[in-house]
Amino acid sequence: MFTIAGESLIDFIQQPAVRTETGYPVYEAFPGGGPYNIARAMGRLGEDVGFLCPFSHDSLGALLLATIKADGTRDLIEEGVSAPTSMAVVSFTDAGQPAYQFYREGTADRVDQMTAQQLISYVPDACSVFHLGSLATAIKVDAGIWAQVVEQLAARGVLISLDPNVRPSFIADMDAYRVWMEALYAQTSILKISDEDLELLYPDRSWEASADDIRARFSIPLFIVTRGGEGARLWSGEACADVPVFTPEQFGDTVGAGDSFMAGTLARLREQGLISASALSGMSTDALADVGGFAATVAGLNVAHKGCNPPTRDQVRSVRGD
Repeated sequence: MFTIAGESLIDFIQQPAVRTETGYPVYEAFPGGGPYNIARAMGRLGEDVGFLCPFSHDSLGALLLATIKADGTRDLIEEGVSAPTSMAVVSFTDAGQPAYQFYREGTADRVDQMTAQQLISYVPDACSVFHLGSLATAIKVDAGIWAQVVEQLAARGVLISLDPNVRPSFIADMDAYRVWMEALYAQTSILKISDEDLELLYPDRSWEASADDIRARFSIPLFIVTRGGEGARLWSGEACADVPVFTPEQFGDTVGAGDSFMAGTLARLREQGLISASALSGMSTDALADVGGFAATVAGLNVAHKGCNPPTRDQVRSVRGD
């Protein structure tokens, strides 16, 4: 089974075509947060998945919990907390790209009041893949706790999956953050990172050069770079595949597209019997294209809607035929 760890929050997403009678912008509330979105998407795809993050007792926390359970994902930390739910305000640029403002001081999804051992105690013994990313690795105290969790789970043979999803507004020291990330790379079997993330982390070189450097230094079994509208590139050893985006008939917004791609990647790897470091390291170009194409379809079906609204396995099957 899969364990997905990290933040949950409520996205207040701008509705560009709607204004109040007095001319103010309108924002609609959607459950969100990168790891939360991945956990939801995997539940909808029919995977055995649990989400590792405390939820608040407040009304927004209740919404997050009810939504993830309805999608078939287990809540691994059943005890709620009194801290409020995190929030993100999502506005859109003229090009339609989302811009985020986050509110996470003293919120329920922060783990600064927990220990690594407490978090590990909630991870089921059957867990074969532990996924971490996004804001969980951006703030020093939380990142340190999660790093201990990763180290101990990797030592017992759990595969580590990582999606940094770099958020500069949360990173006080980019040099220190880069060191934290590279320490995680050394224990990671599946790394998904965007070209924008690479350019933020390594601004003095191209994303291609950064990808080559990471691959050379860390020998990550499955390495993926997503490139927005340009698709994605996947590597396993010397094998490499480029996959295009899947374009749905209608378009909502791009919120949760990368998270849906990550969920699709993990789900397809499990379906194809590739959940081991040796299998990930030995994937052929055709196998990479299959996994990437499946993930792109999941992401494309998600962007047909407003907010993160990933597809079910049947919906993916109706498009791909498998």
